[in-house]
Amino acid sequence: MAGKVVLVDTSMLIDFFRKTDKTKTQLIKLVDSGYLFATSVITEYEIFVGATATQNTYWMEFLKE
Repeated sequence: MAGKVVLVDTSMLIDFFRKTDKTKTQLIKLVDSGYLFATSVITEYEIFVGATATQNTYWMEFLKE
């Protein structure tokens, strides 16, 4: 399935953000399997509405990639 794009939702991003061991997240498992990921505008909105100022910096960098 290499090259396939998966639309990632808010819960997957929050799971990635909160876990200390990022390798155990579903997001990393998908990336390691060759999937690319995308987010919707709604998901990005939900992330930024719930984030603190410090977290906003993290998310801007993360989503820029």
